Amino acid sequence: MPSALRGTLTDIGLGNLLQPINIVTVTGTAEILVANDAWKDMEFEVALDSGSVVHVCSVDDISGYRVVESPGSRNGQEFQMGDGGTIPNLGQSQLNLSDESIGREIKSVFQVAAVTRPLMSIGRICDEGHSVTFNSVMAVVNGADGSELCRFVRNNSGLYVAKLKLRSPAGFGGQE
Repeated sequence: MPSALRGTLTDIGLGNLLQPINIVTVTGTAEILVANDAWKDMEFEVALDSGSVVHVCSVDDISGYRVVESPGSRNGQEFQMGDGGTIPNLGQSQLNLSDESIGREIKSVFQVAAVTRPLMSIGRICDEGHSVTFNSVMAVVNGADGSELCRFVRNNSGLYVAKLKLRSPAGFGGQE
């Protein structure tokens, strides 16, 4: 924040509201990939989260995807972290993912914020008409028709994690 603005906010009694913020900057031109011939699928390791209200990932997790304004980012929404801190909503991106363990393709909107790992909200999954079934080794997401959509394997720390593939932003099979 410019020092003049910081001083002004302090002068009018808002100095206690100043907190460090994360700013995403781009140096040079950032190319958004849209051609399948230039795209290489990437691993997208995502954890299930019962405390998250939306799916969220960092801009670093979705290199090559365009981040667009979301209702939350437009309104200055911030996400509250487990430690009580907040991070700004930077926008959203619709991701093309695939679970190769079951041969399913998944389109899902993720909010973008400075998180340390991608998270999928159990509540959001259920709000979209799907169900999540847990056991001691995995969690399975099923569609309303009962078809299996995605699998999350429970790791040694007890976290349910899916190793998905981040596919081309141009869409599955080059169609979009």
